[in-house]
Amino acid sequence: GVLCEDDETFYFTQHPEDLTVVEGQPVKLDCKASSPAGVEYSWERGGETLMNTSRRHQSGHSLLFRRALHSEDQGDYTCIATNSTTGYSISSRTAALNVICKFTYMLLFFYFKSYCISTSW
Repeated sequence: GVLCEDDETFYFTQHPEDLTVVEGQPVKLDCKASSPAGVEYSWERGGETLMNTSRRHQSGHSLLFRRALHSEDQGDYTCIATNSTTGYSISSRTAALNVICKFTYMLLFFYFKSYCISTSW
């Protein structure tokens, strides 16, 4: 397509980074475009625009997870920045969110918890 002069100066200054986290941890994905004024941000996972949920919400240019869940949150995320004046949109590089199951950590937690309970009686 044909680019307007404004569109040529509209680019990402910060792309989201690949992250690996333990299940249950908070997560923050960030992106920033070259023109902070008049830019609307949205996030996609697997080509679908993400809506806010009780665990995940967008705040400005960031996507925040209260606690990451393996099955629901693992995947590839893309930040979309749209110039509010021209309607021109750009997509960031894709960031992979890898969520490690915490089954082994839970076993360890329950082992120590049951040990402490049994010794306190």
